[in-house]
Amino acid sequence: MLARLRSVWRNLRHRDSVDRDLDDEVRAVFDILVDEKRRGGMTAEQARRAATLELGRQHAITQQVREERAGASLDAVIKDIRYGARMLRANPGFTLVVVLSLAAGIGANSAIFSIANAMLLKTLPIAEPQNVHVMRFESRLPMTGRVSYVFFDRLRSGFPTRDGLAGMSRVTRMRMGSGGDAQMAAVQLVTGEFFGVLGTAPQLGRMLTPDDNRTMGAHPVTVISDAFWRSRFNAAPDVVGREVTFNNVRFTIVGVAPPGFSGVWLESPAEAWIPVMMQADVKYTQNFSAENADFLKPWIPQDGMRWLDVLTRSADPAHAEAALNAAYRPELLAEVDRITDVQQRAVALDRRIVLEPFGSGFSNLRSQFRAPLFALLGMVGLLLLIACANTANLLLARSTSRQREMAVRLSIGASRGRIIGQLLIESLLLGALAAAVGLAIAPLVSELLVRMTIGVESGPLPFSVGIDSRVVMFTIVITLLTSFLFGFAPAWRATDLSLSTALKSTGRSTHQGARLNLSKMLVVGQVALSLFLAVGAGLFARSFNNLVSQPLGVEDQVLSVTINPNLGGYQLPELASLYQRIIERVEAIPGVQSATIAMCGVMTGCRSNSDGIQITGYVPQPGEQLMFQENRVGPNYFSTVGMTMAAGRGFEPREIGSDAAVAVINETMARKYFNGRDPIGQRFGYDHPNEFEIIGVVRDARVNTVREAVFPMVFHKIGATPSYVGTMQVRAAGDPALAGAAIRRALNELEPRLPVDRITTIGALAANTLRQERLIARLTTVVGILALALASLGLYGLMAYAVKQRTAELGVRFALGAPRPRVMWMVFRESLLLVGAGLAIGVPLVLAAARLIGPMLFDVNPNDPAVMVIAMAVLAAVGAWSGYLPAWRASRVDPLVALREE
Repeated sequence: MLARLRSVWRNLRHRDSVDRDLDDEVRAVFDILVDEKRRGGMTAEQARRAATLELGRQHAITQQVREERAGASLDAVIKDIRYGARMLRANPGFTLVVVLSLAAGIGANSAIFSIANAMLLKTLPIAEPQNVHVMRFESRLPMTGRVSYVFFDRLRSGFPTRDGLAGMSRVTRMRMGSGGDAQMAAVQLVTGEFFGVLGTAPQLGRMLTPDDNRTMGAHPVTVISDAFWRSRFNAAPDVVGREVTFNNVRFTIVGVAPPGFSGVWLESPAEAWIPVMMQADVKYTQNFSAENADFLKPWIPQDGMRWLDVLTRSADPAHAEAALNAAYRPELLAEVDRITDVQQRAVALDRRIVLEPFGSGFSNLRSQFRAPLFALLGMVGLLLLIACANTANLLLARSTSRQREMAVRLSIGASRGRIIGQLLIESLLLGALAAAVGLAIAPLVSELLVRMTIGVESGPLPFSVGIDSRVVMFTIVITLLTSFLFGFAPAWRATDLSLSTALKSTGRSTHQGARLNLSKMLVVGQVALSLFLAVGAGLFARSFNNLVSQPLGVEDQVLSVTINPNLGGYQLPELASLYQRIIERVEAIPGVQSATIAMCGVMTGCRSNSDGIQITGYVPQPGEQLMFQENRVGPNYFSTVGMTMAAGRGFEPREIGSDAAVAVINETMARKYFNGRDPIGQRFGYDHPNEFEIIGVVRDARVNTVREAVFPMVFHKIGATPSYVGTMQVRAAGDPALAGAAIRRALNELEPRLPVDRITTIGALAANTLRQERLIARLTTVVGILALALASLGLYGLMAYAVKQRTAELGVRFALGAPRPRVMWMVFRESLLLVGAGLAIGVPLVLAAARLIGPMLFDVNPNDPAVMVIAMAVLAAVGAWSGYLPAWRASRVDPLVALREE
C-alpha cells in the first residue's frame, strides 16, 4: 500500500511539474503579446487588457494540451468536439457557406443513390431472394420467355419437385366494383405455387395454393396486398371472407399478403392476386403472343397462347436448369421433327432453357435507367469533389486567421498530430452538419425525381425511394471521405509554420506561397471538373432538344381516348355496331372534325409484333426472322391521326368491315422487304405469301416512342368480324381539354357500360415517353449550374484572399506611382491564368469521357465542338467575373491605410 501511495504521489508531482511548465510558457507568450501591443501604440494597461482577451481564447487550448500530455482519452475527444463546435459557432457565416455547399453535394449523392438503391440494389421482400430464378429461352433467334399454361403444366409435371415452379401473368388494371362507384385495381394472375416459390407467408388468412388452380372458372378467390387492405378496407380484421369484384366477377378474399410485399414488378405493384384459371372470366388479354391460337377464347387449354412467366426456387440453379431442359427436351425434339428446312432445324435444336436471378424482380425502369443512373452518380460525385475543393480553399483561408492560435498550441507543447486531429474533428463536424442537411432534403429530391421519371404527379409511389440503412451508410461513408479530403490539407498547412514568426505576425500567412499554390491547384481542379459537367449538361440538353423537335409523322393535338369494350362485356357480334355508334356520336360533337378507332393507339405503349411472315419475291437470309409491327384501324384513320400517303391509297369506306384482304405498309417496311421493287400490288401473308395485297405505303411515323427508330409496320383494316380495339383517335379543333370532356360525357351517355379511361393528346403521350431524357437533361443542367457557382465562389474566394494578403504590397506599389489599371490587370490576369489552366486540363478530360455518355445521346456527337466552345465560353465568362471583383477591389486600395497596417 505504501509503495502505491508513493507512486501516486510521484505522478501527481510530475503532473504539477508539467502544469507549471505550461503555465510558465503561457506567461511567456502573454509577455510577448503585451510587448507587441505596446509597440503598436497602446498604453501598458491597454496592451495588458488586449493580451488578456486574446490569450483568454487560448485557455481551452492549454487544457487540451494538458489532456494530451496526460494521455488521450474519450473525454479528450469529446472536448475536441465541443471546442470545434464552439469555433464553428463563433464563425456562423463561414459555417453556413461550407455546410450549404457540402450539403448540395452530399444531398445530391444521397438522393441519386437512394434511387439507384431502390431500382438496382434492393431485393424482393421474400425469403432467400437469391434462390429465386426466372426461366428464359436461349436461342440464336430472339425469343420471349413467356409460355402457355399447357406448356407450363407439362414442364411442371416433369420437374423433380412439383411445387418448385410457378407461373404468373403481368400486372393488369381491372375494374373494381360496378356502375358509378367502379374504380381500378392492379391485379395479377398466378398459379397456386406462386407464393410458395417466393416464400411469402400471409399476415391474415392464407395464400393461394395449387388447389386454387384445378378447374377453369371455378376458383373465384383472391389474396390482397397489405396496402390494398388498408386503403380499401380500412385494415378491417374480418376482411377474410369478404367479397370484392374484379371485371364484374365476384371474388372471395382468402388472405392478406405481408406488409411491404406488392408483387414482383418494381414500377407496377399488385394490389390483388387471383388464380390463372380465372383468365377467361376476368377477360385478361394482355402481354401475350399467339401461334395457331385465338386470344378471344379461353387461354388455359390453348398451347399456342404464350402469356405466363415461369419462376423457380432452387439453391442449386445449375441442377434446376438441367432438370428443366431434361423435361423440355422431348417437346423440343417433337417440334424440330415438324421443321423441314435443315437450317431452321439446326437453329431450333440450339434452343435451351436458362435460369436468370430474380431476387430483385422484374422492372422495365431498371434496364432503361441503369446507364443514366450511373452517369448521374458520376456527375453528382464530381459535384461533391468541387464542393470539397471549395471547402478546402475556405479552410486554407481561415487558417491564416488562426496562425497565432496554432503557434500558441505548438509553443506550449502540443504535438502537431494532436492539432491536426483536432482540426480534422472540426472538418468532420462540418461534414456531419452537411450530411444532416443532405439527408433531410434527399427524400424530397429523390421522390420528385421518381415522380418525374414515371409520370406519377400525386398519390403514393409504386416503390419506396426513402432513406434506409444502406443509404445512411452510403452517406456516412462519403461524409467521412469528404471530411478527410477537404480537411487534411488545410490542417497540415495550418500547423506548418514558424513559431517565432507566427507569434509576432500581424495576421498574414507565414507560408503564403505554399498556401496559395495549393489553393490555385484546387481552383484549377474545380474549373476542369466544372467544364466536364458543363459540357455534359450541354450535350444532354441538346440531345433532349433534338428529341423534342423530332418530327413524329402524326398530329400532336389529336386526342387519344382509351376504351375497353372487352371489359364492358360486349360480345364480338356487337362490336361492329358499337364502333359505328361511338364514331358517329363523337363526330357529332361540335368542333370534332373526325374520329376513328384502332387496336393500338399512337404513343400508348401498345405494340403488336408478328413474325414468320412470307413475302412474295423476298428471299430471307439463312436464320433471318421476318418481323413487323401491326395495327388494325378503322375508317379515316390515316387522315385523322395526320399520317400521309407516300404511294398508293388508304382504306376506302367500302373496304372497312368487309372481307377484302388488303393492307397498308409504312416506308420502312417497303425499303426493307421491297428494296428496288414497287410494293403496290405485291403480296404477303402468314400462312402463305398471297394472303394480303398491299394497296398503299404510308409515310413513316414514330408510333411507339419519340426516341425509338421506326419499325417495319403493317396496317390492317377492321374486318367483317371486328376484334376488340383499345383506342379512339379524335381530331378536334380548339382546346383539346374541352373536347376531351365533351367526348367523355358523350360516350358515357351513349354507352354507360363502355369503360373510358384516359383522354389525352398524342403530343402529351409523346412527351411522356421522354421522361427519362427530360429528367437527365434537367438534372445535368442543375448540376452544371451548381458546379459553375461553386467554381466561381472558389475563384472569387482565392483572389479576394490573395488581394487581402497583398494589401501592403499594393500600397507600396501605389505609393511608388504604379498606375491603378496596371495593378488591376496584374490581379485580373492571375485569375484568367487559373481559368485557362483549368480549361486546358478539362478539355482532354471531356474528350476522354465523351464516349461513355455517347450511347445516351440522340443525334448528338459526344465531341460536339459547338457544345465544347459554348461551355468553355460560359465558364471563362463566369471565371472572369469572379476574378474581376477582387481585381477591382485591389485597384481601390488606399496606400496610406495599407502602409499603416504594415
